[in-house]
Formats: sequence, C-alpha cells, structure tokens
Amino acid sequence: GSILLVAIASGCASRAPQSALASDANPNRIELNRFVEFFSVRVERAADEIAQRTDDPGIARNSVYWKMRAIPAAQAALLLADNQAAALQLWVLSAVQMESLKAGVPVGFGECQPIAQQAAVELDEHARRLASSLLTPEQFTSAEKTVQEFVEGRIGRTGLDLPPEAARTWGQS
Repeated sequence: GSILLVAIASGCASRAPQSALASDANPNRIELNRFVEFFSVRVERAADEIAQRTDDPGIARNSVYWKMRAIPAAQAALLLADNQAAALQLWVLSAVQMESLKAGVPVGFGECQPIAQQAAVELDEHARRLASSLLTPEQFTSAEKTVQEFVEGRIGRTGLDLPPEAARTWGQS
C-alpha cells in the first residue's frame, strides 16, 4: 500500500527551480524559504533515522517515499507568488501530515511511527508560527479554521492538493 505522504504530494515530483525558490528577498519570502529548508531537513533526518532503525525493507522504502513526496510538496508552495497563500499551503501540508501520522494512517513506519509523528508535530508547530507571523490576528483565526476543516476530510487520503485559489479564500471574508 501507499504511505501517507504519497497523499500530500502536490503533484510536483521535481525540485522547484532555484531561481523560483529565491526570487524574492523580502523578509516574508526569506522566512518561507527558511521554513521549507527546515521542513526538508527535518523530514530527511526523520526518514533516515527510520531507515537506519528498521530491518524491514518495506518500512525503509516507505521512509524514502516520504522524503520523495513531502519535500517537493513543501518546495512547490514556494512557487506561489502570494506569501500568505504559500504559508497557508505549508501549514496545510504540515497539519495533514501530523494528523495522519498521529492517527496511525498509514502504519507504514511500523515501530518507527513515533519518529515520523514527532517530526510532523514539530513541523506543524513551526508552520503555525510561520502563518501567525505573516497574517493579522483576524486572518490567522480565519486561516486556522480553514486549515482545520480542510485537514479533517483528508487524513490519510491520497491526492491532497490545496489549489492557490482555495489558499487565498480564507482572507476574503
């Protein structure tokens, strides 16, 4: 079976061009870039730890799949020109990952599931802080509700994608 993070891939399986990742030097874009760097390193380290701790080739393979899907999904958010929409995309990605792993969906990491869960909790906490730094308190409250509603129906599902149009709707109320 496929693992959760196949679910969170945004459909972009390749690394975003470096020029797109660093095209804007404003402080908000720098924070987004830093978060994606942290996200990438945290997922990679957790996945590598899982692969090192298991003798099960299926679990080791799932840890590689996690890196292959989650990291490009985070990088894809940087392609959004709207910093707030990018932050929301990253928050959704982190929240779905966290909630799915906490719920045990999938169980593709076996006895190493807590390693992935801890990484996901840390990423979600960082994503929330990032969003709160880029949004007004009113926007953050609205975005928090949108993220929660979006995540509830997608725990463990495949094909998770938050189109840019949906990422922007929370701020229009």
